[in-house]
Amino acid sequence: MLCGLLFGGLYQILVIFGIHGALGAICFIQIFAGQPSFLGYMLGTTFCQTVVVLAIFLKTKDTKLKSIAAPAIISGIFGVTEPAIYGITLPRIKTFAISCIGAALTGAYLGATNTLLWGLTGLGIFTIPGFIGGDVAPTTILMNVFIALAIGMAFSFVATWLVYKDEA
Repeated sequence: MLCGLLFGGLYQILVIFGIHGALGAICFIQIFAGQPSFLGYMLGTTFCQTVVVLAIFLKTKDTKLKSIAAPAIISGIFGVTEPAIYGITLPRIKTFAISCIGAALTGAYLGATNTLLWGLTGLGIFTIPGFIGGDVAPTTILMNVFIALAIGMAFSFVATWLVYKDEA
């Protein structure tokens, strides 16, 4: 649980510094050796970042911000969050922190339920099938994944909705 909390919460910071790719090598080694990987604990990062941007998109009156947010939401669904991070949430540091907390909650739930990544898949929504594996029933795994995502995404959306205000 602690590993999931820390890894989920800190992963986006690793993305900012470009060192998140190094963790991919560890994941590849684990999966190629037939072992599950802890890299799945970062699942919430893309989803929480995306719903933070969605909340901002729905709440803002700024047409320029909306025009940046819309494609960032689409790319976030597919796991590419750099446009959301650099264009929207990092300049509004509270919203970036909210997405990190949401991702930490997601990772903590995945860690608490020992839900690990078993396969190399794509990013974002394409990561979800990679959790299926091992001796646990796929329905149980998917239930844990969706509960974890619901926790992190709900927190991230609501907290952003309450905290975000357009700049004067």
